[in-house]
Amino acid sequence: MIKLSEQSAELKEQQAKHDEDIRAVEARVVVAFRASHRFAKEMDKYATSAMKEGFKLCHKLVSSLTLEYDISSLVKDTVSPKMVMEVHNEVDSRGDEVSQEDDFEENVMRSVTKWQVA
Repeated sequence: MIKLSEQSAELKEQQAKHDEDIRAVEARVVVAFRASHRFAKEMDKYATSAMKEGFKLCHKLVSSLTLEYDISSLVKDTVSPKMVMEVHNEVDSRGDEVSQEDDFEENVMRSVTKWQVA
């Protein structure tokens, strides 16, 4: 007859193996999702939303600092893809160089176009 302690050790080994397998599958699922079209669409939605919120905050700040200026005369076309690229290439507030992605310019064009349509 198998002792309880031997079964316990076997069960613990099996559990550890299953835990490793689960972590490996989870990692593959995350990588696959990040490469998916759905993830890109979700990131576009998030970026567009963040840009709108940032624009609202900026609009309020500029309005409060320049009471005599009518900021409503600005149009969304004022934000060009070139301007977005210049901002992206600037050093961030911590002094770190902002990372460059190979397809960033394409994403900027897509985001700016979506933002102008919205």
